[in-house]
Amino acid sequence: MLFLRKIFFYIFLIIYLIVCPLIILYAFGFIFKPGGTTKVTQTGLIYLATAPTGADVYLDRKQYDRKTPTIITGLLPGKYKIILHARGYRPWTHSIEVKVGKAAVLDKILLVPLKIAGDVKAEDDFRDIKFLPANGHLLLSKENTLGETYVFDCMREKIWPLVDKNSTFSEEALNNIISAGKDNSCLLITENKEKKKYLWVTIEEEKNSIKNITKLFPIEPTSVKWMPQSSQLFALQAGCINKIDAGNRAIYPEYLKKIKGFDIHESFIYALTENNTLLKIASDGGWAGKTIFNEPAIKDAVFGSSRAYDVKVCPRNCMIFVGEKGELLTNHLPYKFVDNGVLGHEFCAKDRKILIWTKDKIGVLDLRTERTGDVEFEIPPRLKWIYEKGIDIKQAFWAYDAAYIIFKDGDKVFLMESEWLDGPNVRDIVTVKTGTSVYYTEQTGNIYYLDAESGELKSVKIIPDKELIPLSFAETKIAKEIKEVINVGGI
Repeated sequence: MLFLRKIFFYIFLIIYLIVCPLIILYAFGFIFKPGGTTKVTQTGLIYLATAPTGADVYLDRKQYDRKTPTIITGLLPGKYKIILHARGYRPWTHSIEVKVGKAAVLDKILLVPLKIAGDVKAEDDFRDIKFLPANGHLLLSKENTLGETYVFDCMREKIWPLVDKNSTFSEEALNNIISAGKDNSCLLITENKEKKKYLWVTIEEEKNSIKNITKLFPIEPTSVKWMPQSSQLFALQAGCINKIDAGNRAIYPEYLKKIKGFDIHESFIYALTENNTLLKIASDGGWAGKTIFNEPAIKDAVFGSSRAYDVKVCPRNCMIFVGEKGELLTNHLPYKFVDNGVLGHEFCAKDRKILIWTKDKIGVLDLRTERTGDVEFEIPPRLKWIYEKGIDIKQAFWAYDAAYIIFKDGDKVFLMESEWLDGPNVRDIVTVKTGTSVYYTEQTGNIYYLDAESGELKSVKIIPDKELIPLSFAETKIAKEIKEVINVGGI
């Protein structure tokens, strides 16, 4: 009997000495890998979160027992094919590489419906759509006159006439719209009988106010900008910045001279002079200002290729300059990133990334990849062309916290991940009326467009409502235990 007890004791002792270390190793992300080269291998994990939630997960064609959002742990290093299925949505598939002791995070996966039917927001047959990104309003035109133009509030989903049909401005043809910041005012540039007018418009529900300030623009401006919630405008005219008080209909000429591009940011004017010097001056004139950039050895090489620049000052130490030929420069080395052809750009302050598009390409300039200061070799920001099959790209927007890009190519609107591992996954969303623009806003998660057949204003929801969006990986409990994360982003 004593002999049997000893046998059982030693058996349990051996089991304890073998199993307990394996359990401890597993808890720290290691597993025992049998085979010809038997060894203990550290594992990785994949975090999957979809919008909407509840998608079935297939790992190398085997169904996982949980739906999204979920964490798949205990994965040996290597590539895994992930397939997500949700009823009523297009299948989502990508190959993901798992690395030792790291988490591959895909916490912003958008599932696209199988059938996309736009919601009608305004039933008339509109011929054109223009947008005021500053305040989330659209201008819808049945004819190209102010009297046949309507304001649509995307947040409240209300529509009203821009001007009364008996207004003296009702026959003016709308040429251009300029807006700034989070402001409910805009500058309309109109034309009637070959004469241009400049109208200062304050958008208010069903009672827009309009002031004719044409006399304040004796010369056609190349750029007009102002601070939000202010009627103090700055216009670049014939190389001079003139200060304009739209409220009191007053002009203060030659506020700054010999300027070829400028912007206003946080009450300061950033002006690029004709001799390629960059200045920073208080917009109220209360501070003489300072010179930001005036390096004699390189300033002409940096800014000398263009006679005029569109200047955009962004948060978090980013300045963007686009020249006459579409060359794109920033205030980060090596300064020039695109030689020509840039049609537009959009800055994401959260991730310090610039979305850039030309007629046939879409790129992302990632300022986070820059390495300067106490390093042996400085590394400039990285520009990656992520889509190069465009035909006639006109617009592009960041979407879903910059995990996705929405862009219009020809008459079609597409959705694409901003980062990917095994090639871009471009999905068509909707076809729009020929020659018209589209508008996307993160506030509603909707794309607004004119229907290709009816001309009605419609919207397609791309981002679900907040209550349907899952937790990001950083908000999960396991995120605190992972030392390194491979954030794949939206793919």
